Parts: sequence; C-alpha cells; structure tokens
Amino acid sequence: MEIRAHDTPAMATNGSTRRSLEDQLGTLTAQIKQEPTRARLYAERSMIAIRLGAGRLVLDDAKRAYRLAPDRADYARRWVVSALKYGSSPTLIAEAGAASEKFWPEDSLLALLAGRALVIGRQEAMAALALCRAMERKRKSLAWCRTVVNASEDMKDKALALAVAIAAHKRLPERAELALEAAKVADLAGDPRAEQFLDKAIALRADYAAAHRLRGVRAFEAGNMPDAIAALRRAIALKPEPAGPYEKLSKALWREGQFDEAADAMLEAVARRPEDPAWHRRAAIALLSAGRDDEAQTAFDHSTRLTGAGLSDCLTDDLLLSRRSFDPKRLSRKVVSWAWSLADQDKHDFTQWQRRAHRGLRANHILRDWIEARPEQSHQITALIDPVDAHPLAEARSLGKGVLIVGAHVGPFFAAPLMLEELGFPWQWIASNPPLGPSPALTRLISTATHSDQEISARMRSSLEQGELIYLLMDGRQYRKRRMVMLHGVAISFPRVGARLAYEHGIPSVYLRSAWQKGRLSFTFHKMPLPKAGEAFELFDARWTERFFEYLCKHLAGAPENLTLSGGIWDAVRR
Repeated sequence: MEIRAHDTPAMATNGSTRRSLEDQLGTLTAQIKQEPTRARLYAERSMIAIRLGAGRLVLDDAKRAYRLAPDRADYARRWVVSALKYGSSPTLIAEAGAASEKFWPEDSLLALLAGRALVIGRQEAMAALALCRAMERKRKSLAWCRTVVNASEDMKDKALALAVAIAAHKRLPERAELALEAAKVADLAGDPRAEQFLDKAIALRADYAAAHRLRGVRAFEAGNMPDAIAALRRAIALKPEPAGPYEKLSKALWREGQFDEAADAMLEAVARRPEDPAWHRRAAIALLSAGRDDEAQTAFDHSTRLTGAGLSDCLTDDLLLSRRSFDPKRLSRKVVSWAWSLADQDKHDFTQWQRRAHRGLRANHILRDWIEARPEQSHQITALIDPVDAHPLAEARSLGKGVLIVGAHVGPFFAAPLMLEELGFPWQWIASNPPLGPSPALTRLISTATHSDQEISARMRSSLEQGELIYLLMDGRQYRKRRMVMLHGVAISFPRVGARLAYEHGIPSVYLRSAWQKGRLSFTFHKMPLPKAGEAFELFDARWTERFFEYLCKHLAGAPENLTLSGGIWDAVRR
C-alpha cells in the first residue's frame, strides 16, 4: 500500500498571499511559545501549514492539538486525516487511528477513517472493530467497509484485507453483509474459506441475491456450469433488476450448448443496459449461436451505431483522447497484480506502468470499434502499420502447404487481420467475433459463434491443405478440447492443435507478435518448431508449447501498453 511522503507541494498561492500566511504562521508560533498547552493554537497552525505545504508540521500540530484536547472529535478526525495524508510510517498512521476509538460509536466517518489507518498499520482486529462501529451507525457504511477492506492497490496486502474482513465478520456474526464481504475478499485472495463464508451469508439470509450471484460466478469460473446456472437463476429470481447476472447466465448457458436460452438471457441483460454497445455486441454473438440471424444483425447494428456515435472522424484523435482517461478501478486487481509480477519492476514506476497498460487496453478496443463501426475508414488503421517482414511466413509457405499463424490476446491483436489482408496471401481467421458487417476481414472469419468445433476443425484443415494461412489466438476458447498449461501460477487453457497439425499433417506454424511501437503498429513473425524424424508426439508437443510460451513470456515482460489485459490468458488470471 502506498504511503505518501510526509511533505507535499504547497497549495497554489501568489507571493503576497504566501507572505501573509508565513506571517500568520510566525504569529501562531510565537503564541505557542507563550502558551504551549493551548490546543486551539496548534489546530490553527496546522491549517496554515496545509496551505503552505508543510506536511510534517501539519501532522505534528494535528497530533498535539488532539493530545491537549482529547474530548474534541474534530481534532481527532483532523489527526487521522493528516496521518493518512502525510504519515511517514504505518505505525504513526495506525497510532492516529487507534487514538480516536472512543468516538467511533457516535462518529461513523471517523470510525471509517480510523479503520483505513489501522489497515495501513496492519492492526487487523482493531481495524475490524472500527469498521463494525461504522456499520452499526449507518447502513451505507457497508460500502465504506468494502472500500477499506480493499483499500490496497497492492495485491500483496490481500492477506491483510482478508484478515480484516474475517475479523469484522467475527465481531458481527449476525450480519450477512459482512459474511459476504469476507467471502468476496477470500475469493479475491484465492482462499478456500470463501465458500464457507458464502454458506454463512446464505444461511443468515436465504434471499440474499448478492450471495447467490457470487456463488454463481464462482461456479462459472470453476467450470461448473450446472451449479452456475442454478445459482444465477436464483439470484435473478430474488433481484431481477441488475443486468450482470443475466450476462453471466447467458455465458453459462452458452457453454452448456443451450444457445436459445443463452440468447434470451443476453437480451434481458441488454434491456437493462440498452446504452452499452458492448452488451448489444455480446447479444449478437449469442443470437448467432442460436441461429437467430435477423435478431443478431439488429443487435450488431445497434452496437455499431452506439459505438460509432462515440468515435471521431480521426483514428489518431480517438487514440490520443484515450490516453487522457485513466481509471484504475476499471482494471482487474488480479490481472494487474499478475502482470506486474512479470514486469521488470526496477525499470518502471507502478502508477505509470499501470497507466500505460490501461492505455494499451483502450487502444486495442478502439481498433476493434473502428474495424466494426468505421469499416469504410479502415485505411486509417492500415496507415499506422509499419512494414512487415514476411520472410518467415514465405519460408513456411515454401513447404507447399498452408501456414498456421498463432498468437495470444496480447498487444493490438485486433489489427492483425487488417495486416494479413494487406499481405495479399489467401487467409482466414478463427475468433468469437460476430461475422456481421461489411469489413473485408470479416468475410474471411470462421466464427465460433456460428460453427461447431468439428466444423471449425474441418474448415481449418481444408484451408491449410489448399495453401491458405489460418490465424488463431491459442489462448482463447475456440476449442472445447484443451489442456491446462501452468504459466507463473496461472492455469492457461491451451489446445494441441498447432503441434498436432505440424506432427500429423506437416503444417508449419509461425508465432505472430503484435505490438505498439512509438505510436505505430508493429507485427513480427517468428518460426515455430517442426517435428524431428522419429520424434514422439508428446516430446514434440512439449517442445512446440515451450517455444510458444517462450515468445509469450518475452512479450509479457515488455512494454505495458502491449499487455492488453483482456481476453484469453487474462480471463484465466481473473478466474
């Protein structure tokens, strides 16, 4: 958890105002020398020190004012706020929080602030007491409790957050809300006790929709679709207003092959969030899977119309605008923490690294939006593509067959189909995108929304045998038959299709790296292994997979704007 330095830049003041403040500070300092036990003087001087940017003096005077007038709740609050802002160590910050304990029963805001200070100071039990006091006074404080429990942006503190959540639950065991909060934080921390706390929350309140929703989400992420469907339907029956459970229910039904019901659930979600183009797009995919093509086209048209309304006429303007907006709350903590663990942390400031990663995510989505909502202006994307060295691709094609181009959900991969179109080779690609709209790249799409696994495999083999290129992101969900590969503690879903095509059919493959470089799109092809004479498939498969993840890990350790943080491996991290 970041602790701010004890000094801070002065507030904006002109020269005369600053001199006036310095004169007032001098006067108060002289009065304090004469009356060193008057709390009011220290309180007044701390307020002047804030405007002058003297952080250490602010904190020292706020502490002295409260120590001299321990019955003043406003002085206690000022000390806690000053400690949170200017405290130089967790111990000093926690001291301010603990000193205000007697005011917690009557002052929920002070209890909340104290709870935050005590979390920083790693005093879990007392922090829990403060949070519980806040909750006893005001139901809204549950949201504040959640904020404090999850206060740290550094996922190394997730164990501390869990300790606080569990302690709070033990202090108020009759509160289903706190049992659910403990379940949420345990789920975030990957702690197996999450299910225990979830059971407790539902036992305390059988009609607790949020608890049933979390149970459904956990079952979904564990791959247990029947339980996910049952829990999400229960959550919807109890509280049908939110859109989120319908969207997750749609995904679970789709995974079970219940395409028509999946489409209906997604339409219910859209009805609750009609202004969100992403949800119309998801509805189009679900409707295509259900064979409801006309409805799918309508949903996709809604999506592109809403998306297009938010775009300018210039791609670079949209990309520049996206650089200015940054909300870390929109990024999954699990994803950010995992990606940061792979970065060269000596070369990066975390805040700037995270900002650049968010910029890459937004940029990739803008590319997709332009491809779908501005197909007639796709030349603005291709104008950003640097010249591509296609020699590795041509060398692979010289073997007389097609080439499997593999990649992952990293970098500006949405622009890869446009790059392949520019190369001039016959090609197709496999993705979950809806095959709707006039974009030339979409005419070459083999969509998982409209084709079964068997159909996809048959079309892919046929195209490769005819000398075509096939582009496939290996970390996606294009194949139901996949095995799990461990990557830095995360189980990644990964098919054997690349190695098997090379081993059984002599189909070569290349790895495609997509990256932003100095504001432009860069694509690089790398050779993948071919089987050796007499080599067993298991050995070749291991060698092929190792090379793939070697390329991927090198990418993940590079520039943060090339992470993307969405889809494929990132979904696995988020689970």
